[in-house]
Amino acid sequence: MRIKLISIWVLFNLIVFIIINTYQPTRFFSSDVDGFYSQMYNYHFGDVLSGIHGIRKIIVYPFIFFEDRGFPLIFQPLLMIVYILPIFYININPRLKIASVAVFYLVFFVSYRTVLVNISTYIFFCLTFYNISRKMTLYALVLSVLSSGTLLLSLFFIFINRKKLFKNIAFINKLIILALVCLLMYGPVLHKLLFFTDSSEFSGAGNVSFDKALSIDLGIVLTNIFQRGVLYISYINGDSIRFYLLIMNLFILVSLCVTSKYQANFIILTLIYSFMMLFEGLGAHSFTLISIVYFSSFWFFSLLHVKTNSTKQSYS
Repeated sequence: MRIKLISIWVLFNLIVFIIINTYQPTRFFSSDVDGFYSQMYNYHFGDVLSGIHGIRKIIVYPFIFFEDRGFPLIFQPLLMIVYILPIFYININPRLKIASVAVFYLVFFVSYRTVLVNISTYIFFCLTFYNISRKMTLYALVLSVLSSGTLLLSLFFIFINRKKLFKNIAFINKLIILALVCLLMYGPVLHKLLFFTDSSEFSGAGNVSFDKALSIDLGIVLTNIFQRGVLYISYINGDSIRFYLLIMNLFILVSLCVTSKYQANFIILTLIYSFMMLFEGLGAHSFTLISIVYFSSFWFFSLLHVKTNSTKQSYS
């Protein structure tokens, strides 16, 4: 019965999502704030980022296809539903599934790419507390490739949940997986290190090389990364809402380190979040949004349960 109610709830929100998009249509490439649009449309093979950019283009190609062929705009949100629906098939608490519909409406406040990254973070976040299938974890990992910071965040989650994911997997297969991860991360890490040394010279990937990366000043790199981090930027720009939202979420995680029965999990999550908050952007945003949805769902239903019991007692 519970599963049926969840299905009805999800179907209702699907209909609402489609209706809103009919009157206020959204698209994947609504703006090119971070250069992602040009990365995808000007992709060519040959530099250190061509591997990860190639995977990104494969992930978003259906949206590019609809955009290039001039399909009606409603096709893009319909396609987005296909990307979002898998989160309702993961083995998590039914209460959390009910709150998960919030992911649909994020489309109207942030970009499609951000929502896809949020889905990735959502699945990995749940992996810390539930037994998520390897197929679903792989889906989350693929989506995380859309943001280098989120990919790094995903690798953190995979590491802390390695006993769940790699149980009964042969040692040689683990080595193959490790090699593939290193190969995937090689280009982005090399480019980021050099970019934060000299953003003008290494804005593209054409001048990036391993030899140049060996001569970098790590202190300069860390300083520049910190100054581009979401916490520092929001503070310097006077973006008080985003700044206090980050601090509030950190406070929640720290509090749960002390009070929750999953103490070890929350200590690790707090350390990861602190790192992302200081040195990253999109990954930190996705972590914040998803953790708020995650925790508020449990608190809401706990409060609802208390009020329901109080009402029953008052009538007894």
